Parts: sequence; structure tokens; C-alpha cells
Amino acid sequence: MPNNATDVEGSRSLYRVAVTAVVPMTLAEVLRLYREELAATDWEEDKAAGTHTIGKFTLVFNRQEESLVLTLERDEPQTRLAAALRSRGRAERAGMLPEKGKALLVLANASDDKVTIDVGGTAYSLAPGEGGDSPKTAKRVTLEPGSVKLTIKTPNEDAQAETIDAETGTTWALVVTPTGGYLLTQWY
Repeated sequence: MPNNATDVEGSRSLYRVAVTAVVPMTLAEVLRLYREELAATDWEEDKAAGTHTIGKFTLVFNRQEESLVLTLERDEPQTRLAAALRSRGRAERAGMLPEKGKALLVLANASDDKVTIDVGGTAYSLAPGEGGDSPKTAKRVTLEPGSVKLTIKTPNEDAQAETIDAETGTTWALVVTPTGGYLLTQWY
């Protein structure tokens, strides 16, 4: 992260660390900075995996069992940055990598009640405690890339609606908590 970054926010899971920020540099300057700095520390750019449109670049760098996805968007005179460091090896060993060209949603219920989660029009019932102790026992749903609507139905609560952007290669988790609420996070 450049030292002069502002509006820095981050999140973390077992398989991913993400940060967003605003950098008071042009898009070209930030692109050059990351390409030079990452190459100097043995990261290799996967040019086939990167994308760009006018004013927006997504770069992918790999090193051993890690990957870094970096999205830079022009917002002159500054650049908006989103970076996600993903532990491919750890996610693979835990069975948390999606199928090639797909996304993955992991569903778990840590509550004492049966819950239903509707994923893009398909309902999934989760028994009390199903997957609540370990992601290995959670339900896995393979998703086509794109916007996916979720509806969480727990006893004595109004149904809650969420939408995720299930980009290719991402893993999301929706965990119903012991108190009946839920957590929705991107894991990979």
C-alpha cells in the first residue's frame, strides 16, 4: 500500500486479506509502482488473467501459493485501489476453491434452528448446527459468475435479502449465527 493512501479499509478471512484505499497518484503512476515493486519481490504478473477498460485495470500477480488481485480505477487526480491477497494453497487444502470458471458459496448454520437459504431461486435447508462448527461440514453451492440473490429465512424473523457479485474464482460464505442473525463474507 502506498504510504500516502487515504480512506483505507480492510477485511480478512482464513483465505483472503482485502483492502480498499484512495491513492493521491494518477492511474499510470500507481500501475507503474505496483508492477515495479511486485516484480522486485518475486511476484509474477499473470497478464492473461488481467483485464482493462478505459480508466480501470485489474491485475493478477502470483507467487508460490498466493495470488494478488489488484483493481485500480481512475478518479482523477487520484486512483481508487482494491487489493485482495489470496492464499490459494490454504484454500485448496481446505476445499474452499471454486471450480474453474465458477464461484462458490459455502452455507453454514450455527443456530439451534432449521434455516432455509434461497440461492438464486433454489432453496437450501440447513439442519440445526449444520456446518456451524467447521466449514468442512457446510453445504457448498457452485455458482455461475454474476449477481446472485440470496434470501435468508430463520424462525421468528423476517426474511432477509442480500446480493453478492459472484465473480469467477471467488468463494463466499453465509453463516447463520447462534442468535439467528447471519454473516455474509467473501472468503476467497
